[in-house]
Amino acid sequence: MNRLFLFTLTLICHCLITTAQEIEYAQPVNTPESCTSIMVGKKASADGSVMTSHTCDGNYRTWMDIVPAATYDRDTTVAIRNGRMHTEYPGDQTNVELKGTIPQARSTYQFLNTSYPCLNEKQLGIGETTISGRKELVNKKGMLMIEELEKIAIQRCTTASDAIRLIGELVKEHGYGDSGECLTIADPDEVWIFEVFGEGPDKI
Repeated sequence: MNRLFLFTLTLICHCLITTAQEIEYAQPVNTPESCTSIMVGKKASADGSVMTSHTCDGNYRTWMDIVPAATYDRDTTVAIRNGRMHTEYPGDQTNVELKGTIPQARSTYQFLNTSYPCLNEKQLGIGETTISGRKELVNKKGMLMIEELEKIAIQRCTTASDAIRLIGELVKEHGYGDSGECLTIADPDEVWIFEVFGEGPDKI
């Protein structure tokens, strides 16, 4: 009788522990997996404005600052870093990794530096939403994550088409290091969707 009781008790405890572990790792059906971006073209707005928006549905940094316009000497480089999305303040370098450097532009525009840099002084705006490409196609050696691509484009470009062109060139030259992202890029005249996916390990 005692053996049967102990066996039953052990079985119940095992079931409870297993269930608790499954609940702990289970994801609710309605858990947000991506951000939300909205695009409005000239013909869709009441006053002819072009708009884009972005909700950051993730646990990324909440601090922001305004980075002023600047001019640079020839042969200046800009550091490309990974890990800034979880920093606590502008100068925080905790868990930030230097991925490499690229040539700096001779001049850059003032911009609003949020977790995903979103707007510059020329009214170029960018929204972002993760679209999750295939994980096996992630190139961990790719230098550029989407937030760095946004920052470079928002610093250097005045139009959506120029931003798309620049981001494409940077990805081809230096590699993209994530699975998949969608950008909505707007200027006073037009708004575009730009999508980028991992090309595969070690592919630049």
